[in-house]
Amino acid sequence: MAIGMMSVRVGRKGKALPHCQYIAKLDKFAKDSDQVVAHSYGNMPDWVKDNPALFWEMADLHERKNGSTYREHILALPRELSQEQRLVLLGEWIEREIGTKYPYQVVVHNKPALDGGEQPHAHLMFSERLNDGIARPFDRLFKRYNAKNPVKGGAKKDNTGLPPAERRAMLKAQRERWGELVNRHLLEHGFEPVVDMRNWKQRGLDSKPDNYTMNQMNNPDFKEAYSEMVTTRRELSEIEPLADSDLSVAPKSQPVPRNSYPRPF
Repeated sequence: MAIGMMSVRVGRKGKALPHCQYIAKLDKFAKDSDQVVAHSYGNMPDWVKDNPALFWEMADLHERKNGSTYREHILALPRELSQEQRLVLLGEWIEREIGTKYPYQVVVHNKPALDGGEQPHAHLMFSERLNDGIARPFDRLFKRYNAKNPVKGGAKKDNTGLPPAERRAMLKAQRERWGELVNRHLLEHGFEPVVDMRNWKQRGLDSKPDNYTMNQMNNPDFKEAYSEMVTTRRELSEIEPLADSDLSVAPKSQPVPRNSYPRPF
C-alpha cells in the first residue's frame, strides 16, 4: 500500500558530490547499481554536458564556506502504480516544485522491502542557485550574487535568510501538496487515496509508529520476525471491510534503462 513519505535534507559544502554518487550508485556505490531504475537531470549549465556529477563537484569546490550545496526530496512512490505511472507522477512534481528555477538531478531506486514487495522511492537533489538565464563558468556560478551587475557575480540563491518558522511552514505546505498529488494519481488509476501526510499526533494516534535501529534491521533473526509481523498486519487488513477495494500491489515492472526518464521540460 502507498505510504506518505517526503523527507527533506540539506547538504553542506563538501557533501554534494559524494551524495550524488550515492544516489546514482556510482564509484564505490556501483555494487548497488541494480537498485537504480530511472535517472535524469535538468536546468544544468552547458559546461555540465552529460555529467551532472560535475555540477555537484564544482558546488563543493566553489560554494562559500559553511554554505549549503543542495537540498533533497526523498519521496516514497506508490507500489500500486506501474513504473511508467510513477515516473509521470514524479515528473509532475518536478514541474510544479522545481520548474525551470533550479538545477536538479533525480534518481529512482527500487529494491525489495522486508515484506517481499517493492520499495520504490525517488531522490530529487537540487541546488537553490536560481537559473536566471545567465551563462556563468563553474568558478563564478557559486560566488556571491551581484545585484548591481548579475553577470559579474554568482547565481542568486533562493530562500536565503528565511526565518526557521517560515521554512517549516513552507515544508509543511510542500508535504501536503505531495500527499494531494499522490492521492490524485492513485485515484486516476483506480486505487484508493490512502496517503496521509499528517504526523501521528495529528492523526489522533496514541503513540509513534514503530521505529527500529539499523543494527536491528540488519540482524537476520530480527528481519525475519519483522517480515512476519508486516505480512500478518497486511493479511489482517485484507479481512477488514475496506479489503474489497482494489488495493492490490502492482506487479514488479521491468527496470527502466538509466537516462531514459521522461524529462518534464
